[in-house]
Amino acid sequence: MRLHYFFQMILRGRSLFLVLGFVVFVLLVGQFINFFGAPPSIEGQESNSEKQRLPSLKSEVARRRVEKDVDELWYFLSSTLKKLEGSETGPMLSKTKDR
Repeated sequence: MRLHYFFQMILRGRSLFLVLGFVVFVLLVGQFINFFGAPPSIEGQESNSEKQRLPSLKSEVARRRVEKDVDELWYFLSSTLKKLEGSETGPMLSKTKDR
């Protein structure tokens, strides 16, 4: 099943905000871990000077990729919602009435 059809199925149901909230939460947690790193263990706490280093190139690339993917997902969802709002009295209802 293609991802596009999966999102259309979600948009038709009432679980859109639940799924969207969960996706945003997971992405934000992932970004937090990528940017700040995993929390240090109690035994091996680092000094303040070691904690203030810049993020690595790998984590910066991952952060930008996540940000780009979230933007794409938002554009897709908002355009699909606009299409659905405009077609409430259009062909979707006429198809369901014919059945």
